[in-house]
Amino acid sequence: MAFGGTEPFGEAREDLRMAILASVLVNVNRGKNQKVFTPQDFMPDFWGQSVGQAEIQAETSTERNERLLPKIRNLRAIFGGKK
Repeated sequence: MAFGGTEPFGEAREDLRMAILASVLVNVNRGKNQKVFTPQDFMPDFWGQSVGQAEIQAETSTERNERLLPKIRNLRAIFGGKK
């Protein structure tokens, strides 16, 4: 339980991982005036219970941006995007 509290794993973590990926892909391809999506927008809501909310809220937007920016740049380069 202690390890799970510091290093989340299992279905909730997998859902969060996919939600992060989905939000990155949508935001990279959105128009200038379209809504910016967050991972929370893609998290499943089973029976009215949010999955992974604590994990999303634990990370600030600045921390998330710093973590995701290199990945976004790599995806942009892979797909031939401009800087």
